[in-house]
Formats: sequence, structure tokens, C-alpha cells
Amino acid sequence: MRILITNDDGYRSEGIRTLLRAAEKIGEVIVVAPEDQQSTMSNALTLYTPIQCKRVQGGFVVGGTPADSVIMATNQLIEGEIDLCLSGVNHGANLGEDVLYSGTVAAAMEAAFAGIPSVAISHVGAVMEEIGQWTEKLCELISKMLEGDVLKKGVLYNVNLPEGLPSQVKGVRMTSLGSRRYTNSIRKTTSYDGTDCYEIGNGNLSWTGSPEADYRAVKAGYISVTPIKLDLTDYAALEGIEGW
Repeated sequence: MRILITNDDGYRSEGIRTLLRAAEKIGEVIVVAPEDQQSTMSNALTLYTPIQCKRVQGGFVVGGTPADSVIMATNQLIEGEIDLCLSGVNHGANLGEDVLYSGTVAAAMEAAFAGIPSVAISHVGAVMEEIGQWTEKLCELISKMLEGDVLKKGVLYNVNLPEGLPSQVKGVRMTSLGSRRYTNSIRKTTSYDGTDCYEIGNGNLSWTGSPEADYRAVKAGYISVTPIKLDLTDYAALEGIEGW
């Protein structure tokens, strides 16, 4: 099995090293990841601008976005078939609407567009050093998904690891996306020349969602696994306007 490893935190991150160690127990691993931090880049592409790609031990470093990295991997840098794409481990949660902003999810999504089974993996905890302890649990989870034949062509799963140690995990839950809302998340500041500026971030966070929502699972100490559809069409609405 040939496994593509990528992320949005950059090829030096603790998360990608952890994922690499887990994936090496499963198959042949090739890393193609951004050179620098690319969080919240979503599916952004670097168009009509040269992208630098450098060969490093075990793979390539790409001077672009997470989506760039996967496009370069699947179309230029890697010869032959790729059987699985693993993106992460992201330093921070990707729950609910985060999947629309996340570079981690976008990288896995780009691979899914190319017909490669893909998994985006994020760690909810705030202590970055805890990520390195998830190697064995990640290997177990990915192996179980492969054995269960859920990783099919073009399928994307979004995985969130709960806060705390792997030994404290209560299990795995199949989940749906929750919905988050921020209030008071814009802060007014002043630039060096006195111009008004604004910062978006933080604020007060609230969640809503079904009993099976992803945020409920990780809060309860479970690994959340959410299948993500690539087709955004609202077919129920489409049926209602067929006569227009």
C-alpha cells in the first residue's frame, strides 16, 4: 500500500511526524507537504505563479498551499498509484464548519477529488506535545478503517482526536458535522500610522447539532469520524424546482 502524507501545518510539524510514524506501520509512505504554516487556507490554489518543490528525505516540500501539495503529488511528483491519503495531524480541532476553512481537510479533499480514499485527522487538545503520543492509536484506527473496507475510492473522512491521552479514549463514534457560532470575534485595533484595523478571531463560541454531532463526541472523550460528501448539491431542493 502506498500512502501519501500531507498537512497544513508544514512538513516540520509534530503532527505530520506522528502521522508518518503511524502510516509507516501500514505501508510505503511518501510525504508531500507545505513548507510553511498554511492553516485556514481551505482549497486555495497558487495559480499562474511558480511553485517551488524541494526533494527531502521521504518526500517533497512544496512552497504553496495544502491543495497545491496534493495536486503536485498526484500529477507531477509521485509516479504510480496512490492507495490512500492521510492529512494531518492538525494542531487544533476541525469540527463543524471548520471543514470548509481547514487546509488539513482541503488537502484530503483534493486527494478525494483525484479518486484516492482520504482521511483528514486533527487533534482537539491545546497541548501540542500530546500529539506525539497518538502514534499507536492512529495506526490502530487507520488499520481498522482499512479492514472495514470503508476507505473507498473518492471517499473522505474527517477525524478528530479528543483532548487528553490516547489511553483515556472511550472509543470511536461515527458522527455528523455540528454547527458553531462566534460572537464578539472582531477586535478593533490601530496600525502604526493610526489607521483603524480589525482582527478576526477568538470571541465567544457556541455549538448546536444533533446528538451524533462531532463536537459532542470529542467532548465526551471519543474519537469523532465524520464522512464528508464531495457533492454539495442539495438534491431535496433540486427536486422541488424541477418544473421551473
